[in-house]
Amino acid sequence: MGFFDKFKKKDDADSFTFKAVKLTKEGKYEESLEFFDKALDLDPNKFQVLQLKGISLDELGRYEESLEAYDQALKIDPNSIFSFMLKVEILLKLERHQEASNCCDKALEIDPDDVDMVGLKALSLRMLKNYEEALKYYDKAIGLNRSPKTLNNKGLFLVEIGNYVEALEYYDKSLELDPDWKHTLTIKGIALEKLEKYEEALESFDEALELDSNYVDAWYQKGFTFNSFGKTEEALKCLDKALKRDPEHYLAKKLKKEMESKNNK
Repeated sequence: MGFFDKFKKKDDADSFTFKAVKLTKEGKYEESLEFFDKALDLDPNKFQVLQLKGISLDELGRYEESLEAYDQALKIDPNSIFSFMLKVEILLKLERHQEASNCCDKALEIDPDDVDMVGLKALSLRMLKNYEEALKYYDKAIGLNRSPKTLNNKGLFLVEIGNYVEALEYYDKSLELDPDWKHTLTIKGIALEKLEKYEEALESFDEALELDSNYVDAWYQKGFTFNSFGKTEEALKCLDKALKRDPEHYLAKKLKKEMESKNNK
């Protein structure tokens, strides 16, 4: 191959990658794979292209193939924290929690203070029900970066272990940093519902819906809360609003079916 041919080959690979990325932005993940493969045929050492290919495969639910792409990327660049992160997220989806935890350990040997990887390690341990160790990593993540995300993650952990009051403290700290995050307001409402503070929970969901009237999770949780204290008619209205926005919302469909079945008896 001549000197200038090498540059042409690289340009062609970049052109295919650009086309593939454009297709992913349009939601055309299946079509994007053809162009990622063409780019890799010309330049098989592009670990960034393997990462992108893995993301497309993930979006298509082809998790094992996605893992293969990330493993190939890690063979080319064994120190890529992003490749490790993508791999861990797939392993968690596959409920291979111990493998996910081990993968986090490898990444943290490279960079012990990567806050996203620390958070994934905490989540892996949480899924393994190793709550004592998980707590250490949630606290470490907050120490590295006190953000709404790290504070919310600890709050979600505390809800899982039944510590709703302390979870609320972390959600309030999160809202001090970002008072307009609908996700925080919704998960705060869930903790309040667990404490049977139904009116306060509904207020939190309403605040989330003021920010985004199409936020399906807030409509579902509002319906769930109404149902918790016997407000069936109000609950069904909220569930209908959730399903209008997302007809395939599993939890909303399930709760509505259960409620209608109970009412028909």
